[in-house]
Amino acid sequence: MLPSRALRRVGIVLGLAVLGFVLYRLHGQWQSLDFSWSRLRWPDIGASLLLLVAAQALFAFSWHRLLSDAGESGELRGDVARWCVSLAGKYFPGKVWQAVARFGLYHGAERGKKVAPAFVRETLLSLSAAMAVVAAHGWSDVAATGRLELAFSIGSLALLLLSLPGVARTAAGFIQRWMPMRLVIPEGGVASLVEVWAMQLAGYLVLGLGCLFLARGIGIAQADITMPVVAGLCFAGLAGIAAFFVPAGIGVREAALVWYLAPVIGPAPAALLAVAARVWISVGEAALVAAGMLVLNHSARGVEPAP
Repeated sequence: MLPSRALRRVGIVLGLAVLGFVLYRLHGQWQSLDFSWSRLRWPDIGASLLLLVAAQALFAFSWHRLLSDAGESGELRGDVARWCVSLAGKYFPGKVWQAVARFGLYHGAERGKKVAPAFVRETLLSLSAAMAVVAAHGWSDVAATGRLELAFSIGSLALLLLSLPGVARTAAGFIQRWMPMRLVIPEGGVASLVEVWAMQLAGYLVLGLGCLFLARGIGIAQADITMPVVAGLCFAGLAGIAAFFVPAGIGVREAALVWYLAPVIGPAPAALLAVAARVWISVGEAALVAAGMLVLNHSARGVEPAP
């Protein structure tokens, strides 16, 4: 069911209000930051963008693997391009829009019927991998997540098991007994589950390293905060997904990242990194959306894109 217009508006207002609060706190603590535009480390910032693209490529390749799981032949370039374009759906209130965009981009295509179950499985495996990163950090540093590592570990394992068709069908049958509704069951086998989960995990680790390079680029990182930054970015992403009606988790992701990193690097540096990470991710995703549209337009015209 698509979110109502009122709830979409509430999501926008709430997200912007939380982001505004983060910016307000950052402004109030600006004097405590040792920040200078002239001291930005552009090679590190450039590396962070390259790592962001590499991480998104891993996510896109995992999508192609999910669609190919039934033994169908599919074009990698087309699947990756559609995945990139569907990122634009994240910036509309309600998490359904990315799924709607993904389905619409395959409308009429031979593999269109595989999109819904593949999207469900992708979501389950993506959430599981992100939770695994946060849990790993929690077990290595119990104070880091406020003793939430057990909950994240259980959640990661539960979502991983739910991505198995047999387990998903059993769970769906139980749910439908009490709540009459149509559920999309993920398809595929164990081999693809392991491969896709591994690609999702690698994607999050690479994305977290990109955030670490971004932190170094703006002069607020230290050598011993690699794992907190990687896990913090995953934690912020999960918080953004939980805030269902907030477009792209705006505000919520920033507040969650500040909460996670403030005990490690301080509130002001954490707020600066959270705001910088929002710009970093949004700029990178906008570039990927544009690149995906270019590829699809060339394909629709029967023109091979220039190498």
